[in-house]
Amino acid sequence: MSKYAFDKVALFYFIDHKMVMVRKKGHTKYINLGGKREIGETNRETLKREILEEVGLTLDLTSLQYLGTQEAEVDGYPPGTLMRSFNYAGGFEEKVRSLKDFKVQLDSEIEEVALLSLADADKTTEMGRKALELAAKHKWMR
Repeated sequence: MSKYAFDKVALFYFIDHKMVMVRKKGHTKYINLGGKREIGETNRETLKREILEEVGLTLDLTSLQYLGTQEAEVDGYPPGTLMRSFNYAGGFEEKVRSLKDFKVQLDSEIEEVALLSLADADKTTEMGRKALELAAKHKWMR
């Protein structure tokens, strides 16, 4: 059995030098776009499905660049429970210039889409903070 409770695939997408992040219904912390991989899915298939379900946009699979894998404790699970996130940068088939271009689906688990910087790390999960730190380290938000 894996030491990870689950794997997630995350999209790093930036507008005005800030990372697009989402907050699920009933939660207070922000996370990256993306989600849990289903059995038999590739990372790319997971991202395409999750992005369409969450924000109504079509991921441009040719734009994806693998950024690396991170691990963190999972919020809402017993202490020491880990998750693993496979991180990608990429874009959409639609033109996306502002948060208004994200269409949160009525039946989606997403309540809010926001632009966050490293200064907002306290508003994110541990994995969200690690994503913002990675983006800042590589100057993707500058």
